[in-house]
Amino acid sequence: MITKLVRVTILVSDQDEPLNWYIEKLGFEKKADTAFGSGARWLTVAPKNQEELEIVLQKPNISLHGKKGARELMKRIGEGTTWVLETDDCRKEVKEKGGLVEEFD
Repeated sequence: MITKLVRVTILVSDQDEPLNWYIEKLGFEKKADTAFGSGARWLTVAPKNQEELEIVLQKPNISLHGKKGARELMKRIGEGTTWVLETDDCRKEVKEKGGLVEEFD
């Protein structure tokens, strides 16, 4: 059973500009800021005292998404968000809902 929504991803072309906007204009706080891989950065913000839900400010990255994937994600900037749901057993959920488990292996 899905237990809660924990992340919402917003695709951005630059992570610092929206980070500053969320912090300076909305009063959010930075929850995570970790560089990894080749230029990749895990950056999240949330309203102060918000413990369970974070907004991921994701810049498409060739090392993570591949050249084609990064190009396709760049086209989607401003179009919507991706939600990350928390569950006790994602493979069981996918099987019960009729999805393809192989995509997660």
